[in-house]
Amino acid sequence: MWSVHLLNRGTARSESGRMVELERKTAALLAVLAVDGPTSRSRIAGLLWPDSDEARARANLRQALSRLRKLTNVDLVDAGDPLQLADGVDVDLRDLRRTLLGGALPNESLRSTILTGQDFSDCDELASWIEGASTDLGRLVLASLEREADRLEKDERPLQAVPLAERLIARDPYSERAHRRLIRLHYLAGDRAAALRAFERARRTLLDELGVEPDPETLALARLVERGTLPGSAGTAREIPPSLRRPPRLVGREKHWARMQAAWDEEKVVFVTGPAGVGKSRLARDFAAAQGVTPIVLASRPGDAGLPFASQARAVRQILAAFPEIELPRWLRRELSRMLPELLEAGEEALPPLEEADMLRFLQAQLELLRRIDLPYFNMVVDDLHHCDPASATIGPFVTSNPAAIGAGRKFRLVVVFRPSELDETPRDVADKMVREGIAVSVELEPLPDFALAQIVRDLDLGVSEALGADLVRAAGGSPALLLELVKSLFHDGALEDEQSARAALSEKLEVLSRPPFGR
Repeated sequence: MWSVHLLNRGTARSESGRMVELERKTAALLAVLAVDGPTSRSRIAGLLWPDSDEARARANLRQALSRLRKLTNVDLVDAGDPLQLADGVDVDLRDLRRTLLGGALPNESLRSTILTGQDFSDCDELASWIEGASTDLGRLVLASLEREADRLEKDERPLQAVPLAERLIARDPYSERAHRRLIRLHYLAGDRAAALRAFERARRTLLDELGVEPDPETLALARLVERGTLPGSAGTAREIPPSLRRPPRLVGREKHWARMQAAWDEEKVVFVTGPAGVGKSRLARDFAAAQGVTPIVLASRPGDAGLPFASQARAVRQILAAFPEIELPRWLRRELSRMLPELLEAGEEALPPLEEADMLRFLQAQLELLRRIDLPYFNMVVDDLHHCDPASATIGPFVTSNPAAIGAGRKFRLVVVFRPSELDETPRDVADKMVREGIAVSVELEPLPDFALAQIVRDLDLGVSEALGADLVRAAGGSPALLLELVKSLFHDGALEDEQSARAALSEKLEVLSRPPFGR
């Protein structure tokens, strides 16, 4: 069997080690089949020989396939119509796409551009296709690196995430987001000097190459690094007490809970909205967990917006992991494999890219998956909808508007969390329409009053004095998330053991963002 390499100039290697170089148009043919799946002969012929009439172009295609057969002594392509890669042919491009779509990291040595160095200036449409496919592949690589770096940072393993941040910068040296990630990771690992060097590297790159200074967000991060008090390094960080990781009870949300319960009892969708840091996720998850059936919690993440069906793919993986007993008939497994390539069986070709004519069957597959979950009713939380990609955002309204499809008499209870100011126009309009029609209720959270934040400080049971607690409440500005982050930071530093040190450290943390980095 042969392995085809298209992330370079185009080569193939047999199991015995025999290596052959592919003609550029033959390599391009294999690339189209690897990315687009089964493709008609007329489309392939038109891409490769745009200046020939159809009869001549199809004759050229037959000759190219014949030369490929003679070159390798095997059929790498099933010569029907549409054309498709033969079973068992390994293609690095297709394997890399499956790896990335499956959520795994790419090999660091792999390229992510197709047919590097080949000239297709005589085939304009093909050249555009190759450029677009390479761009899409690069986005998949970036998304996979960002997801893993996010995970490691969330798990408080910043040092392990540093190499991923370096790879992100190598791919896009002018991305301030990537540079900020590296600065932040060094900061979180306790290496202030490395964080400052990372900022200076970013500043010099932008100034020397683009003639611009870093943007305000990058400068603010540099101010924090230079002036702020760092937490302990990853190796010496103090154990965060459970009460600080998750306060023992919700405070100040009793009226919101009552509104949610009334809407739930009326079988309405509940939207929990508000700005960042006011406790939307905690309220939604705790409420759903109190309703008698363990909730299915699905969440979008930063970065999903640039990758079609990223949020829905993660949701389906979570459902399949939570309910391994679900049986997937072939048609359902094949439809879900559009998002989850790991569902393809050995030697099975991927379905072609999703087109409008396929959309109804694809959406029905999402309903069928839910129908096969063995629960008396669906208790589902969709968190951080504002991070959801547009393609995934079309699925929720379809599901909620077809409740009968998930089983006669089965109820669908849904709590959706989002920041209105960051939600795209289309899903925002859908949410507003559902509220106007009485299908849903919107529960808007505002910053907590001071007395509620003061109660949270008392509930943490960390021995914080009343005076320091009042300072923390004022600093938090109504945000329970900011309050907890401030307390965690002081706890990391050991400052809570001495009130004078704690108040000085808190004052410094609140002042640093008003100072310019490096005295600028």
